[in-house]
Amino acid sequence: MSKNILAPLMGVMIGLLLCIGCAASQNLLRSEKYRKEIIPNNRASFSRVWAVEENGQLKVSGKLRPKGRMRLDIPDYVELALVDKSGAVIAAQKVTYYPRVLTGRKHRREAKFSALFSEMPPVGTTIRVSNVN
Repeated sequence: MSKNILAPLMGVMIGLLLCIGCAASQNLLRSEKYRKEIIPNNRASFSRVWAVEENGQLKVSGKLRPKGRMRLDIPDYVELALVDKSGAVIAAQKVTYYPRVLTGRKHRREAKFSALFSEMPPVGTTIRVSNVN
């Protein structure tokens, strides 16, 4: 009888631990501190753009997806820029995305990118995301 209860109980405990871990790193773009601006592109789109604080640094990550069936001419880099309220660029980084080839099956048609900025920007900063060469 105890074996029948132990397996579901362990499943529930693991699920709770995963939920608690996800809640610990809150997306700063959902708060009123920061905003995101995605520059439109006819060859690729962005999804799941996140900004979290890690040890006093800002980590911005997300996913890039090609538009259309077989897009091989997607720009090589994702540019992430921190723009203040007046429109001045505070910091910018060009990062690569992985995997580099975005063709084939559905699970290979998206790529991840991530950038780490050394300091937290001031409140009201816009995080601009674009796909560039």
